[in-house]
Amino acid sequence: MFVALCEPGWEEPLAAELRAEFSVTKLHTESGVVVLTDPLAFHEYSQPALVWCRQALPLAEVLVAPSINQWIETLGQRIVAALKDEHGPWTLCLGQAVPEANQVSMRRIGLIEQGLREWLKRKQKRLLKTWREPGGGGWEASPLLQVVWTDPTTAYWSHAPASVVQMARAVLSPFPAGAPPIASDQNAPARAFGKLVEAQLRLGRSIKPSESCVDLGASPGGWTWVAVEQGARVTAIDRSPLRPDLMGHASVNFVKGDAFAFKPPQPVDWLLCDVAAFPQRTLELLEQWLGQRWCKQFVVTTKFRGDDGYELLSAYKELLRRSGYVFQLRRLNANKNEMTSLGFLPN
Repeated sequence: MFVALCEPGWEEPLAAELRAEFSVTKLHTESGVVVLTDPLAFHEYSQPALVWCRQALPLAEVLVAPSINQWIETLGQRIVAALKDEHGPWTLCLGQAVPEANQVSMRRIGLIEQGLREWLKRKQKRLLKTWREPGGGGWEASPLLQVVWTDPTTAYWSHAPASVVQMARAVLSPFPAGAPPIASDQNAPARAFGKLVEAQLRLGRSIKPSESCVDLGASPGGWTWVAVEQGARVTAIDRSPLRPDLMGHASVNFVKGDAFAFKPPQPVDWLLCDVAAFPQRTLELLEQWLGQRWCKQFVVTTKFRGDDGYELLSAYKELLRRSGYVFQLRRLNANKNEMTSLGFLPN
């Protein structure tokens, strides 16, 4: 089966998206989880994308164990069986279906992880040496193993071999249960800065010193602030000014004007856009920038009003699939009723 995690309350939009994306009807929903019980062969799909999915668990099955020691033994055996023919790096993500549920569960998961390391040290030391920490940045064609608990005795287990990871990386997150660390910084001009921090983590790429960025709809400057803090040069476009310290920053060129009318004189490293606009207009902006190859990487927010604009999800996916960019299309943890398009041109 295929398991998709989402924020509680977003099960119905995710279920509708799964039906549209994979043409399936057999779905089961619970808090923060939508389970597709039809068999799903990823090789039949071209770059599957799920906006409302926080994390996907391909080729999943249910495991039950009554105690921490039994979980360690059960998962240890599963890991060895899954990786018996593997000799390179692999990742194991252990998490909760609803990460905010309680801290006791996180302590329990920590004990299971510690126990697994000790178990592998005794029985399969070679696997311990190639175990890679989750969230290490970027996607490699290597196995991804996941365990997501719904309660202390029940969990979903997923083993995605390298071929599936490569095919489905637009719906996979390198973080346990798809939940990256939450950004917090009181110096930021606005809380929206957290979207760009999270987007870089999910993309596995970061804005680098001396890279060029265009920030459309930049005011009050949350995304511009992130970029200049990371050493980039930013052209910020908005009808309203940025925070005073950013207006006077040596690495910021503020242009007063319409974000949708701006055309860069030459291609830039990053397109950044968190502007409030109708989804159709944001789609057209993205089509222009990607079609003209005006950026190497992009992070663009689309904001919805209720469910108005959800009907454009298929158009966004079609655009990104034909764009030539490696992409994701997600509702970030930092998003509200929004989705974020992010991607990069492959080398």
